[in-house]
Amino acid sequence: MIPVRLQPEPDDFEAKVRQKGLDFLNKFPHPKNWNNRDYWRHSLDDLYRVYGRTCAYSAQWIPRN
Repeated sequence: MIPVRLQPEPDDFEAKVRQKGLDFLNKFPHPKNWNNRDYWRHSLDDLYRVYGRTCAYSAQWIPRN
């Protein structure tokens, strides 16, 4: 496994990702379909950069198109 060190969240992560995700879960506490709930993508460029092309969840190298 690739070692991954936790990095600081992007400055706007709370507003762009976490809060929108929590709002969704408040409306749909047990979602069966996660389509179009891709709030994390708003910080993808920042996360890609700070984690050096490594997925912080699965610890695998991720390609960038």
